[in-house]
Amino acid sequence: MAEIQGALHAFRPKKAPGLDGVSVELVKGIFKGCPAFILSLMNACLRVRGFPTSWKVSKLILLGKPGRDLSLPQSYRPICLLTVFSKLLDKLLTYRLTNLFYSKGLLNERQHGFRIGKSCETANNALWEDIQEALRCKGKVCLISLDVQGAFDTVWQQSVLYRLIAAQCPFNIFAMVRDYFQDRTVQYHFNNNCWSFPDTRGVPQGSCSGPFYWNIVLDTIFAVDLPTGCSVQAFADDLILLVRGETKRDIELKSGVALERLVSWAYKHKLQFNSDKTLLMPLTFGGRLTLVDPPQSVFKWAVTAMVADRFFSRNAQLHLRIYKGAIEPFILYGYGAWGNRIHLQKIRSTLNSIQRRPLLQLTGAYRTVSTVALQVVAGVLPFDLKAVEALAKFRVKVLRRDMEVGSRAFCSSNYLSKVHIFASHPSTWTVHPFLYTGPLGSDIEMFTDGSKMNGHVGCSVVVYYHGQLIHTEGHRLNDEASVYQAEISGFTLALSFVQRILYWDTVRIYTDSLSLLQALASAQTNDPAIWQLKATLREIKQNRAISLHWVKAHVGTAGNEMADLEAKHATTKAQPDQILLRPLSHINSELKAELLSQWQDRWILAINGRTTAEFFPQVALSPHFFNRRILQILTGHGRFPSYFHRFALMDHDLCECGQRGDVFHYLRNCPRTGDLRSKLVFDPLYPPSLFEHNSNLPILDQLVTRVCGMLPNV
Repeated sequence: MAEIQGALHAFRPKKAPGLDGVSVELVKGIFKGCPAFILSLMNACLRVRGFPTSWKVSKLILLGKPGRDLSLPQSYRPICLLTVFSKLLDKLLTYRLTNLFYSKGLLNERQHGFRIGKSCETANNALWEDIQEALRCKGKVCLISLDVQGAFDTVWQQSVLYRLIAAQCPFNIFAMVRDYFQDRTVQYHFNNNCWSFPDTRGVPQGSCSGPFYWNIVLDTIFAVDLPTGCSVQAFADDLILLVRGETKRDIELKSGVALERLVSWAYKHKLQFNSDKTLLMPLTFGGRLTLVDPPQSVFKWAVTAMVADRFFSRNAQLHLRIYKGAIEPFILYGYGAWGNRIHLQKIRSTLNSIQRRPLLQLTGAYRTVSTVALQVVAGVLPFDLKAVEALAKFRVKVLRRDMEVGSRAFCSSNYLSKVHIFASHPSTWTVHPFLYTGPLGSDIEMFTDGSKMNGHVGCSVVVYYHGQLIHTEGHRLNDEASVYQAEISGFTLALSFVQRILYWDTVRIYTDSLSLLQALASAQTNDPAIWQLKATLREIKQNRAISLHWVKAHVGTAGNEMADLEAKHATTKAQPDQILLRPLSHINSELKAELLSQWQDRWILAINGRTTAEFFPQVALSPHFFNRRILQILTGHGRFPSYFHRFALMDHDLCECGQRGDVFHYLRNCPRTGDLRSKLVFDPLYPPSLFEHNSNLPILDQLVTRVCGMLPNV
C-alpha cells in the first residue's frame, strides 16, 4: 500500500489524461476512498505478469514548434499521453527495478542524469575534477561532446531485457517489462478520424520507466575498453569523452581509437551518434584553467530582467520572486565547475556587474546608483557571495566535503546525510497514518514534546494509565539540535517505553508536531531518523495495538502541557543526554550568518553608497521598496543640485537658499521645506529613524516633489 501511495504522490496534478479520460486527481480520489481496489488491481497485473491491452495504447498530440513552418513534419513536437493506471503500474515496476540495480551496485556513478543525488552540477564538478587531474600531470586534454540521436525513441528493447537478465531480475517483473514492450500502439485523433500506428521502437514516450531503461542500457558504455587516459561521462543522452595525452598527436590517436570503439558500442545497441551535435573542445592554456568565461558569457542574458520588468515592474514583490527564482539560478548555473575559482577578483567583479541590471529594474533607482547601494536597497546578497553560498551548500550537502567560508569551517561529517530511498525494497516501505482525536483518559496514553529554551534543547515523554501519570522522562540534546529533532527524540522515547512494557492493550501516542506525523504518514522520506522510527513502529505493530494522534499545543490538554513542562525542564540539565548530528537546514542558517557578516564588513568599508548607508547602516535580506521619489532620498541620486553638479548638469551645487543642496540639507536645514520637515517623526541626527515610521513616507514624497519643482529641467 505504501508503494502505491508513494507512486501516486509523485504524480503532478492537472496532467492531461490518456485515452480513457481518467485524470490523476480521479485516481488519487479512488485510492483515498477505496485503496483496496487499486491494490488488488495492481496485484492482479503482477499475478498475470502483464499489462491490460488498453493500457498499452497512447494518445498522440502534435505541438507546433514556435517559429517553424507548420507544413513540414519536423516542425511538430509529438507528445504521447498514457493512461494514469498504466503509468502507476509502470512506476511501481520502476521502483522495484531501481532497488534491484541499486542494491547490486549496477548503477554507474558516471551517469548524472535521472539519478537521485545527481544533477548538472555534479556532472560539471566531476568533469572539472577530471580536467584538473590531467592538468596537474602537466598533460594535454581534449573533450569530445557526443549526442545519441533519438536516444529514447531508438533504444533497442532487447538491450533493456538483456540488462534485466544480467541483473537477475525476478521473472515476474521481467515478464511484465517484456509484455509492456509488446503490442503497443499509438493513436492520433483529428476531425473525428482516428489513425493507429504500431509502436515497436524505443521506450514508450511519456512512461515513468523510460529514463531508467535508457540509463541501464547506457551504463554499458562505461564498460567499453578505452585507451589509457580516456574516460566517458554522461548526463542522460549527452556524453563527454575526455582524452588525456602528452602531445597533440597522442591525443589524436587516442581519440580515434576511443571514438571507433564507442561507435561500435552504439552499433551493437542499434544506436547512432548525431554528427551535427558532436563537438571537439580542445582546452586552451594560459598556465592555469581559470574558468572566467562562463560568468562573462551570461552577461548579455541579464536582459532577462527587462522582460520581467515589462510585465511585473509595478509589483516589486513579484519582481523579486522572479529575480530569486529565475534570474539568480540562471546566472549562477555551472557553479559546480567554475565555483572553485570564485576567489578570483575578476569573477567576483563580473558577477556583481551582471547583478546590476536586474537590481536597477527591481528597485527603480537611478542608473547612476552604485551596485553596493542597490544590493542593500533590494535586500539581496552580492552575487559573488550568493555564488559562495550555492557552492558551499553543494559541496557540503551533495558532495559531502568540507569547506571553509570566511572564518567558519563546515565539516560535512557534522551534518545528517540523506537516506537513499531505494536502498530499501519498496515492499518494506511503510506509512503510519494518524488521527486528530484527543485523549480519552483510558488505556495507555503517551504525550511527547520537544522544546528549545535559552539556547538549550530538550525532549520528553509522559505516560498516563487510565488518566493517572505513571512515568515521565526527559532528555537534553546538544544545543545544535533543532526543535524538529527534539520532537523526533521525544517520540523515540515513547516507542522505547512501549517496547519495555508488557503486552497491554491499546497504546495511543499524542504529539503536537504535525510535521513529524506527516513524515511518518508519507511513503517516501530521506530523513534517517524517520526511517528508524518507521522501522520501530512496524515492529511494534506486529504485537501491539498502537495509534498516533495529533493534539493542538497550548490549549490546556493536560498531557501535552505536562510533556511541554518536562521538555523545558530537560533543557536545564548540566550536560546533554544525547548528541545528535546537525540537520542539513543548519547549513543554510550558518551560511547566512557568515555571509551577512562579510556583506556587513564590505558595506562599512565601501566608498560608494554612503547616502544609503546613513539611512540603512545594517545590511539585511529584507527589501526596502519605495516609490521612485523616495528612492531619490534613500540613494542621494535624484533631482538635487548636488547630484546635477556632480554629473556636470549644473555649474553649482547650491540650493535657492544658498546652501549645498543635497538630501540632508532638505531634511534638516532648508527653509523651503521647513513646513514639511516639521511633520516628520525622526531624529535629524539619526537618519535611520526616518524610515521607522510609515507616516513619514507620504511627507517625503511631497518633499521630493517640491524640491524637483525648484530645479530647471536639464
